[in-house]
Amino acid sequence: MESSKKPYVTAHSEHSNRKQITIYIVIATVLLICGGYLISLDLRKDNNSATSSKILMGTLVQIAVGTEKLSEAEAREVAEKAFLEIERLENILSSYKKESDVSRINSGVKEVLVSKETMEVLKVALRIAELSGGAFDPSAGPLIKLWNINSDEEKTPPTESEIKEGKKNIGYKKITVNEEKGTVSMEKGMRLNLGGVAKGYIVKRALEVLKANDVDWAIIKAGGDMTLYKDPTHAEPFTVGVQDPRSKRGITGTILIDGGAVASSGDYERFFELEGKRYHHIIDPATGYPALGTMGVTIISSDPTLADAVSTAVFVLGAKKSIKLIERLDKVEGLVIDDKKKVHLSSGLKEKYTPYGVEKKK
Repeated sequence: MESSKKPYVTAHSEHSNRKQITIYIVIATVLLICGGYLISLDLRKDNNSATSSKILMGTLVQIAVGTEKLSEAEAREVAEKAFLEIERLENILSSYKKESDVSRINSGVKEVLVSKETMEVLKVALRIAELSGGAFDPSAGPLIKLWNINSDEEKTPPTESEIKEGKKNIGYKKITVNEEKGTVSMEKGMRLNLGGVAKGYIVKRALEVLKANDVDWAIIKAGGDMTLYKDPTHAEPFTVGVQDPRSKRGITGTILIDGGAVASSGDYERFFELEGKRYHHIIDPATGYPALGTMGVTIISSDPTLADAVSTAVFVLGAKKSIKLIERLDKVEGLVIDDKKKVHLSSGLKEKYTPYGVEKKK
């Protein structure tokens, strides 16, 4: 345990759901606790560190960086550059921004010229939609809007007829992408929503900014998406704690990873309860209702964009089908907590995951 005399920096913030989030940067150890994760990494003592947070993409975005080459003030300037990149990409990819590519696609124009960033994100989204049999569907916007779980208004489930009508306007195969022309088109009445994949892409691009500015390690956390980076001289892996889906402060276990993306989806993130039943924000496109059978998912991948999309698909598919999907994907591992709180692991995590309270064998 670190001595109480050693200096540390703390930052306290509130997410839109009012969960308190804390970052601790200790001189020899970085410990990040936020949004369902607890992350630690042993560091050199001569490493300067800085932490910053902003509300972007509808959530609290946290950036922690460490560097030997820059001062703490310079490290904060680097983090600010990453925030600017996040803001730039949000303006392109968010359906809540009136001038974004996504909003222009949803405006009903037959064919829309889009940025290379939108094209890159949409290609990943459509690939995972195909591989998951539509469990992840970027055209599920009408159903997401119908349930409106992200709003602060009083919520009630939509009627069966409303859901039936909403389902008529979804279907990823109805999205037409012309890479040569750089255009996207959809059938009238459809609504594109890249919320299940864009955040991962944006975090990925923000990390590229940090790596280009001499950081030795970095953690970017945005909602359920997180990217971890450390240079090869840091031999020790990150230790990531996976949240217990029924305990705000508890974890089910820890995973050791050397870096990359960690994406989570859970029925505990955004939900409402009515007559003892929980209605959460992850909608199954096949039924039009919140997906059943899963409480939480954690996906590990070298690609944050891929991890983001896969985490949603895996949650919808359920434990048995989702593990099969994960095993088909290169450099992707996953953990699924079913509705009985049983933990299911992909093959690559079986030696890296340790249940809470169990000492890992050396």
